[in-house]
Amino acid sequence: MTADKPLVLKALDALNGLDRDAACDFLRQDLATSVAYGERFSSISQLAQTIGDLPVQLEAARRYAHTPPPSLDRILFFCKALNLNGRSKDAEQIVANLPAPYQADAKLDYFRGVLASQAGRFSEAENHLNTALAKAPLMAEAWYGLATIKTATSDDALKSMLAAEPAISATTPANHAQFLYALSKVYEDLGNTSRAQATLEQGATLMRGVVPAGAVDTFARIADNMQVYSRETLAALKPAQIESSRVIFVHGLPRSGTTLVEQVLTSHPDVKDGAETNLASAAFIPLGGFSLAEALAYQGRYAHSQDPFGHLAETYLRMIAARFGNEGRIVDKSLQQSAYMPLLLHVFPNAPILWIRRRPEDCALSCYRTFFGEQLTWTYDVKAIASYFMAEDRIYHHLQALAPERILTVSYEAFVSDPHSAINDILVHAGLSPDPNVFAPHTQKRSVMTASVAQVRAPISQQRIGSASKYPDFASAFNAQYQALG
Repeated sequence: MTADKPLVLKALDALNGLDRDAACDFLRQDLATSVAYGERFSSISQLAQTIGDLPVQLEAARRYAHTPPPSLDRILFFCKALNLNGRSKDAEQIVANLPAPYQADAKLDYFRGVLASQAGRFSEAENHLNTALAKAPLMAEAWYGLATIKTATSDDALKSMLAAEPAISATTPANHAQFLYALSKVYEDLGNTSRAQATLEQGATLMRGVVPAGAVDTFARIADNMQVYSRETLAALKPAQIESSRVIFVHGLPRSGTTLVEQVLTSHPDVKDGAETNLASAAFIPLGGFSLAEALAYQGRYAHSQDPFGHLAETYLRMIAARFGNEGRIVDKSLQQSAYMPLLLHVFPNAPILWIRRRPEDCALSCYRTFFGEQLTWTYDVKAIASYFMAEDRIYHHLQALAPERILTVSYEAFVSDPHSAINDILVHAGLSPDPNVFAPHTQKRSVMTASVAQVRAPISQQRIGSASKYPDFASAFNAQYQALG
């Protein structure tokens, strides 16, 4: 007699069969019938995160954190899961109450610095990050965190970084690269743009040796497949019978101004919160992909259902409720939503969509100057950035023509030049009443988890229009690649 297959493996089998609901059920059964702790809960938590089951993700992470012997790394795993899902105050309380031996670890100081940065408490964040570096001077993420929230005004920061660089260069390429991105920011702050660009290119070169290639090719294929969507082909899909307009979808390329628009919207009293939730892609797992053919195949598999696409919407809205609660409207500004935008339009027929567009060379430079780790691998190569932007352009122009009444295009340049008019247009499209709070989004006290953590704490400004002009070599290289593709 063979032992029954473990529930987590059954969950994986269900996912391979595109049955997200069954996968969630198996993971919940696993939690209900297994021991209270163990190393295996780390993998369960990560799998639950992938499929958007927040209660399972956090409970599994909690059990992992309580696995003996006591470990700061396991506790931080749980706290990072809390923070990722809008429970930053819970994470702060846990780390503040840890015993003295843990408080001596630089990793804890760094994490406390991250939490303070996200909350806009920059002086506190600076203290935590400096404490982390005093204990672990080779911690590049702490150097980068400092550079992100602070503008260097003297050579002191530069001297400290140059003194640390020889030792950091002997660490891993990714660690060295992140340090170079921080160093480039300091050079930029001090007005030495030539050194800033050279240092940035050094860091990007290191990352090109770390991250896998191919993301741009995949996105280009998505853009090709997108052209099949039309009013006629979408009519072959059963209409979604969902009336909810709770979620306001905000989309744009990274560094295009989406966090600023999110901050404006979440300043409104009717909007509870917002985040890069990445939940729609999890809810759409049963589709098997985002092409029209895959949507039709999904409809065929669920031919017995009167509302197969409404089921996807209900799944997503349950995830949103688990993340944010049941009250108030929510902003979802997940990255790369354009890949499944036709399905968002179909699955949520009443949801407002805002698409932020920024001058390409300025947006490209901002992407190139931001250290995204291994998340956005195309941002380390000028040609890859141009290719990605062009694919995004193709998707945008196709969908704007397909559903102009559903998508409000927001020009970043027009927004920061005339915020009052732009914000009023946004409120109308989102179905929100006028409110004075939305015109001072920088005063809002909320946790911001994107690379724009410092910018959104400052008043709306035209300062970043034309930013690429400071880097003429980059701008020239990008524009040459971008125009060649067009």
